[in-house]
Amino acid sequence: MAGDDHGLRGARGATAGRWVPAAYYHIGLSYAALGDHDRAREAFESFRRKFPREETLSRNVAEQLALLDAQVSLLERLRKWLGIR
Repeated sequence: MAGDDHGLRGARGATAGRWVPAAYYHIGLSYAALGDHDRAREAFESFRRKFPREETLSRNVAEQLALLDAQVSLLERLRKWLGIR
């Protein structure tokens, strides 16, 4: 995957279409479900940069980013408590 397009480039190299914002969102959800928080965050942040006016999904993306932050925080506290780095 070159850049942050997550394979969403069309045959002519341009990303377009009304389904592209939802694709970024669902890619982020998929990475999160697989436990790949870095790639999930990358997909959600790409969504924010590319589609700042997409109101409905923007709220969902913000919620997912907050969940990722909470999960990372919980893992960090657990590692600290267990003495794992």
